Amino acid sequence: MKASLILSLIVAAFLPNVLSQLDPSLKQAIDDLIQDEFFTKGKVSALGLSIVKDGQVLYANGYGYRDIEKSIPADNSSLFIVGSVSKVLN
Repeated sequence: MKASLILSLIVAAFLPNVLSQLDPSLKQAIDDLIQDEFFTKGKVSALGLSIVKDGQVLYANGYGYRDIEKSIPADNSSLFIVGSVSKVLN
């Protein structure tokens, strides 16, 4: 099952909490999923995630390292080069 589908299912399961405020157990489930699917399997070096509803940021976090050589961690304000990734959205 793809990570995006799993993440969607987790968010849907906690939808009442998402509509008001992100539940700490949901935040932990998201963090665990990101760690397992993207970093444990070595797929990416950094990732940024935001959950936004009606213009309000419910959750924002950075994962991994924005600069591996200097060990600078990614955070919720890290900028990423989109490049060819945007082709998936077409």
